[in-house]
Amino acid sequence: MIPTEARTLPISRCGVSEIIDVLHTFVEETGIPGASAAVFSADGTISSAAVGVRAVDAPQEPMTTDTAGPLYSLSKLLTMTGIAILVDQGELSFDEPITRYLPDTEQTERFSTTTLRHLLSHTSGLLPVAPSPTHPAQSYDALERWALGAGLTTGRLSLPEQGVFGYSNVGVALAGYVAQRVAQEPFAYAMRDLLFGPARMRRATFDPLVAMTGPITQQHMQDKGRLWVRRRFDLPAEFMPCTGAFGSVTDLARLGMVLLGMDSVRPLLSERLRRDILHPTVDVGLDIERIHGLAVAQWPRYGGMACIGHDGHWSGCWLRLAIIPELRIGAAWLDNRDFDRGLRGIRTSSIDQLLHLAGAGSRDAARAYVPNDLPSVAVASGTYARPAGRPIEITAENDALVATDGPRTARYSHLSGRVFVADESKDLMGYVPWEPEIHTDRSALCLVGPPKSPTHLLLNGVPYRRVR
Repeated sequence: MIPTEARTLPISRCGVSEIIDVLHTFVEETGIPGASAAVFSADGTISSAAVGVRAVDAPQEPMTTDTAGPLYSLSKLLTMTGIAILVDQGELSFDEPITRYLPDTEQTERFSTTTLRHLLSHTSGLLPVAPSPTHPAQSYDALERWALGAGLTTGRLSLPEQGVFGYSNVGVALAGYVAQRVAQEPFAYAMRDLLFGPARMRRATFDPLVAMTGPITQQHMQDKGRLWVRRRFDLPAEFMPCTGAFGSVTDLARLGMVLLGMDSVRPLLSERLRRDILHPTVDVGLDIERIHGLAVAQWPRYGGMACIGHDGHWSGCWLRLAIIPELRIGAAWLDNRDFDRGLRGIRTSSIDQLLHLAGAGSRDAARAYVPNDLPSVAVASGTYARPAGRPIEITAENDALVATDGPRTARYSHLSGRVFVADESKDLMGYVPWEPEIHTDRSALCLVGPPKSPTHLLLNGVPYRRVR
């Protein structure tokens, strides 16, 4: 029998038994050791449940709604919320150059037009470079040493004012460093004081040594059909703001309530700030609707209403926080298996069911059609490159674009706006950079820049700069 834990707070919008049914089906069909989920609304009501175990080698220890796990990229959403609180307090501005908050700091002249909005919305142009050393999370200077060295000297593929999307851990880590400087305490402590304590996120922390004082799920990887436990939580403290948080689904639900307004307690964010941070503006250029904002992404719509949130996954856990601001509802999810394209469908449908329980309509991922504003596809012809790897050659063929990367060629037909989709996307699975982005099955190419002379292209959401 699969271990089960459930919790209901008063005036729940859906029954715990329905959540348990979703989770039981999920673990039985996937073989994933454990999963937990929460459904919440802005007024603080919540139903949550967990099934399975926190580790395959500890079958006597069940997964619970308070079992914490590494949040990976969902950490960005926590960091953004902490920074938004500082903005609300008048300590920071999303739209001032970050050099204002880094006086007497070398290497900042190249950031004279870079704002926190650029860093958090992945439009700073910074490359997604990761450091490797690991330092204790409570060390004040781990993040500072990296920021003042590798962080501020990271290469760029575009300028902030060009508005080119490029997912960058570096940008969010630098934003966290700015928050640390303004808060005048180590980043992990600043987040505890700004967000985790006031929002009553009891297991949330950026310090792994604190996370391990309570029940924590292990990370499970699959190899040759067998699950094994990856025991090390070894993400570097330098990248703490973008990948280093821990928390439970209860904590994620509390974060969702903060973003929705949380009527039952004093709101941590003003209505003005909440509207700002929940308004994605930067198109990722996929065949589905996916627009990034201040560390949030807009996913497919439910009943015509935008769904906002973020995923977290890397080496053994998978998480999602999803909210529908118009309905003021949301869902949080945590399971202890690594990302796998084969699991994407059931994970998505499980979260769909949770949102439906809270009152959401049916999901629609289609990108709305808009005309192409290019005078002709021939203006895109040229060579596009990144700092490493082969450049991509783009040539025009009637109304389509042909992309060539060494021995492999793909033909992209127009879909909508400046987005083109590969005719034979399935043939590109497993080939970088052609393989579709993780949220879709179609390889997509999007042109960015002036209509008569695009300066960049996004290939499955990854930016390339025009060099010829």
